[in-house]
Amino acid sequence: MEVMDVMHKMTHQKVRSQDKWGAIPMSPKIIEEVYKIVDSSDFQHRDRLLSIAARWRDFDFSTIVQDHNFFWEDKEGTVGKAHGTLSRAERLNSLKLILSEGKVLKRPKGELASPAQ
Repeated sequence: MEVMDVMHKMTHQKVRSQDKWGAIPMSPKIIEEVYKIVDSSDFQHRDRLLSIAARWRDFDFSTIVQDHNFFWEDKEGTVGKAHGTLSRAERLNSLKLILSEGKVLKRPKGELASPAQ
């Protein structure tokens, strides 16, 4: 799974949008994995991805809507643009739903998770 797709799906538990497809929990462990992968890469948008991952690593989600929409626009999205953030209760419900539906898959060490679609 492409790192931008992983990061996009991580934003889903924090943003309000019309539709969302896929989700990956935004856990410190996964954020750190993403950061390390981006840091050692030569990805297009590397600097921006690293900046986003660094903010998330510091628990700074103040630009999460813009982060989501950056990924969404890169995928040429037409439905699902984020237009706000979820409340704490909504974020917790979102995370519970992700976990209860089994969308978090175990993976070999060093590989990013790919949620069930």
